[in-house]
Amino acid sequence: MSETDDDAIGIVDLKSAKRIADVNVGLYDGKLYGASPTALVLSPDGKRLYVACSAANAVVALDLAADGASARVAGAIPTGWYPTAAALDPTGRALLVSNAKGEGSPPNPGFDPYANSDPRYVSTITVGSVRRIPLPDDATLARGMHDVRAHGGPFLGKSIADERARIDGPPSDEPGRQILTKGGPIKHVIYIIKENRTYDQVLGDEKAGDGDPSITMFGAQVSPNEHALAERFGLFDNVFADAFVSPDGHNWSTAAFANDYVERLVPANTGHRRSPYDFEDPVSAAHPHSGYIWDNALQHHVSIRNYGEFVYESPSATFTSHWRETSLLGITDDKYPGYDTNVSDFVRETEWAREFAQYVKNDNLPTFEIIRLPNDHTAYTSKGKLTPAAMVAQNDLAFGRIVDAVSHSQFWKSTAILAIEDDAQNGPDHVSAQRTTFYLASPYASGGLQHGHYSSAGVLRTIELILGLPPMTAYDASARPMYAAFGAKPDVRPFAVLPARVDLEARNGATSYRARDSAKLDLRDADEVPAALGNDILWHAVKGATATPPPYGAFAR
Repeated sequence: MSETDDDAIGIVDLKSAKRIADVNVGLYDGKLYGASPTALVLSPDGKRLYVACSAANAVVALDLAADGASARVAGAIPTGWYPTAAALDPTGRALLVSNAKGEGSPPNPGFDPYANSDPRYVSTITVGSVRRIPLPDDATLARGMHDVRAHGGPFLGKSIADERARIDGPPSDEPGRQILTKGGPIKHVIYIIKENRTYDQVLGDEKAGDGDPSITMFGAQVSPNEHALAERFGLFDNVFADAFVSPDGHNWSTAAFANDYVERLVPANTGHRRSPYDFEDPVSAAHPHSGYIWDNALQHHVSIRNYGEFVYESPSATFTSHWRETSLLGITDDKYPGYDTNVSDFVRETEWAREFAQYVKNDNLPTFEIIRLPNDHTAYTSKGKLTPAAMVAQNDLAFGRIVDAVSHSQFWKSTAILAIEDDAQNGPDHVSAQRTTFYLASPYASGGLQHGHYSSAGVLRTIELILGLPPMTAYDASARPMYAAFGAKPDVRPFAVLPARVDLEARNGATSYRARDSAKLDLRDADEVPAALGNDILWHAVKGATATPPPYGAFAR
């Protein structure tokens, strides 16, 4: 049987109904987790077991002992993205492997308001595939294990083989390698998690980066602080959310992983075929093998404060948060609102600032802070609600105020602020439906155009290296740390928050584009809005009711 969260296969004696052995699938030599073995296929002679390892994009071959009581790893076979089923073809000489996410994540450069469904939504344009793979010989299987690890990331093999590289990060001549280390000059990390924007949607108007200004919706006029942060501390135009939507997004953003429970049930939730939203619940089945970043910090005696992550102050009928029953209780500010777009991000920033002022006074800022700042999600065009531009501008100003406060404190010289969206599913992007915004603010930021390929897991890896924490999964262990984004010479000039350039109190009227449809939307939980409807509303709310979305990109065609 598959022991998915443990990266193992359990061998059960059917007569006694007892498990007699556990066999690690061997992709990471038992030193890291994150393979998610799911489907099993037994060879006709009963001697070899093929195991689809969904999260590793691989099938592992296990040779079974004659007595059936043990097994050894023979090798692996690379597959497509997230294999969830496998079978032998009628000839018995090849595997048929079903890959749930297909062969890659394409761009989604525009929306078609006249379509019944939006063909450019990330969960729509990412389609499954089936591969027919001839059964390899033993030598090919052995090479396949090397190939799977190589495909797993630039530093996965090094992290498996070298314990020092696994803990301290891969060696590098870049100056940032000496900055991103326990005991280095950065003593405090503030990690901000925002909601649902793509790179082009916000920063596509930045001329230095790989952006498409024709599909920018919340550019410099709406988000002046984010643009100012990018221009001073670094414009990151090649950062990707590992997730598709918020249920998996908040897991990837805090655990560098989404387990098979999350991956399999997210489509049912986003397709409105399943009601419970139990993915941001630390006592649900969504809890990954190695836990979350706060568990990692607490286990290694790193002081931490949580502001709103995995917290729903007003749980809806479909969601109950159990954060008070876990270690989050002792580290969470229960006066800080969780996810609720009816609560202003100014309320959140004010509560954070209240505690921060005490830390400044007492000179005891926690080593690590997590801040959920969700209102760039918007409330669409519901009558009486803030307009999408007003909500994004509110989020931008609250973010700018946080950076301003930190940079005018004694902690600035030893702090790094990292901010990323949990996912990128609610906007267009000409590069990838998963390309998103990332912001760095620190005296040690090297600035300029940062075109290095980074991910949600890479952001967590960077945080872990600063705090001296081990990686939680194979994904953060293999991710590229942001060495290039940091320089050895600090610039301690403070950041001055910029005022809003749009009306922060602008509200949708009865005649706002699709106001009646917006009024019916369920905004209690993240991502409960049908994607086609939400994207259509946002585009026309920003660009005008008669504006024509950009055409399909070449890939979408």
